[in-house]
Amino acid sequence: DFRAHGINDSISSIKVPAGMKEVLYEHSNYQGKSIEIYEDVANFKNIGFNDMASSIKISSVTPADIPRVQLWIDANYKKGPFFVSGDIPDFRAHGINDSISSINIPKGIKVILYQDINYKGKSITLSGDVPNLKNIGFNDTASSLKIIKA
Repeated sequence: DFRAHGINDSISSIKVPAGMKEVLYEHSNYQGKSIEIYEDVANFKNIGFNDMASSIKISSVTPADIPRVQLWIDANYKKGPFFVSGDIPDFRAHGINDSISSINIPKGIKVILYQDINYKGKSITLSGDVPNLKNIGFNDTASSLKIIKA
């Protein structure tokens, strides 16, 4: 509970040591919206969780435990990859807005791509690799994404 430490709803970045997973929760006692973080995050605004965390769970993980989606600028997995392990509300912050043409999705993961930032607009849910997003009408269109464990 971050209230006991005087940092409730005031976290805006985090360092995650290699081999660790940190799950931040919107409310105390591990309640409410949560986000899993496997690597350092310099600005929580980029992941839609700025000044929202009220509790945290920390655990160790192996590389195989980390769900990493791979985004590619060109079709057929060329020019990239850009690795993603959590939700991204605004691709502009990462320099990949409206430029994704293929995607690798690990087993047990679903990805929702959204046409607009902040998970708005037309969306498509994917549960496997797509070598060419043009074939499903989503080439160079995505501006945000959510990752869901299936």
